[in-house]
Amino acid sequence: IRLVFLPIPYNPEEPVKLGVSAPKRRMKRAVDRNRMKRLMREAYRLNKEKLLEHCEKHQMGFAILFISQCNTLPDYSKTEEKIILLLRRLISTHAK
Repeated sequence: IRLVFLPIPYNPEEPVKLGVSAPKRRMKRAVDRNRMKRLMREAYRLNKEKLLEHCEKHQMGFAILFISQCNTLPDYSKTEEKIILLLRRLISTHAK
C-alpha cells in the first residue's frame, strides 16, 4: 500500500479527507479491487484517532490517498498492519 498526502487548511468538521484506489492494471477483477478498497477504508476507520488528534493539536488538515500496490488480495490483518505503519509514518514525518 502506498500513501500520498497533501497538507490542507484545517477544518474542524473534516480535518482529513480520504481516498482509496486499487488500480485495474494490478487487480484485473472488479470484485478484488472493491474488496481491497473496503479493507483499506475499514483499516483506516478503526485506526484514525491518532491522526485526528495530531491534526487537531497542530491545527492542520490532510488530504490522504491510499493506493494498493499488490497483485493479489491480502488478508485484513496485513492490510491493517500496513495502514497503521503508514499513518504513524505520516504523523512522525509531519511532526518534524
